[in-house]
Amino acid sequence: MTLSILDLAMIVLPAAAYLDQYKKIIKSGDTGTFNPATCGVLLVCNIIRVFFWLARRFDTVLLYQSFVMIVAQFLLLELCVRVQHRRRRPSLQIKSMKDYTSAFWAWPHFSHYLAFCAALAGGLWLLHLIFGSSAAYADLVGAVALGIEATVPMPQAWNNYKRKSTFGLSWIVIMSWFGGDLFKIGYYIASGAPAQFTMCGFVQFSVDVIICYQIARYSVYTRVGSTTSPVSAIKMGTAL
Repeated sequence: MTLSILDLAMIVLPAAAYLDQYKKIIKSGDTGTFNPATCGVLLVCNIIRVFFWLARRFDTVLLYQSFVMIVAQFLLLELCVRVQHRRRRPSLQIKSMKDYTSAFWAWPHFSHYLAFCAALAGGLWLLHLIFGSSAAYADLVGAVALGIEATVPMPQAWNNYKRKSTFGLSWIVIMSWFGGDLFKIGYYIASGAPAQFTMCGFVQFSVDVIICYQIARYSVYTRVGSTTSPVSAIKMGTAL
């Protein structure tokens, strides 16, 4: 299979956009308002997307895109866990399944996230062996994968709303979401991808618009000081 420049852009650019967020966290030593739940949503939906491809062989470019995104999100998540680990209470430990579930996606060690993703992939592989030849199963897996992917910007939008701040959030990441989702919608339609992909793209783009509005609104708060001062905005952005 020969990949065009457009194909390579589709594979690499969605994940490459997170490089700026990675650099921001390294530079500041803080995750700011970036929500690690975003990594979780992307990991889960892309792992499921791989099994969607196994059940229904759509464009291979979208499969490669999932692999690249999985690697990128593991790298970003590991950094977030490492940075947040330095600020956690020493008593926060996972000693039982109850601890594991009650601290879901706020675990103290990166190995816990790896174990969860491995268990998810193992369960999906078992289901694929049993139901993989069923068209209804393929449609269900696609709906779940792309339904979850549609929620990718939602944790960030909710986090911004709660904090009334977007301090520490990479503009490049948000603009890549905005432009990238428009690009993906066009690509999905042109390449004849399953309908789940196109619907996912439209939902994501709608939330992108909300986040752009939040950035404009909360930056006005900070500049004007009508409800939030620069100092308090920073405190909200760094208090995790």
